[in-house]
Amino acid sequence: MKKEIEYLKREITLMKVLLLDLMPHKEEDWLDSADVKQLFNFSERKLYRLCKANVIPHTKIGE
Repeated sequence: MKKEIEYLKREITLMKVLLLDLMPHKEEDWLDSADVKQLFNFSERKLYRLCKANVIPHTKIGE
């Protein structure tokens, strides 16, 4: 179990670095969830979990 947790922590750290490098740096440039899912080959559920855990910077627009 400890190995799996450490593996997940490394993966999350790597994803943070990748996202920060790939994310637009201007406020007017945004990626929607479909773009992020396609770019990183994430499922809807994985993207939701990462946003809920504040691993991925996000803003909800609309409802």
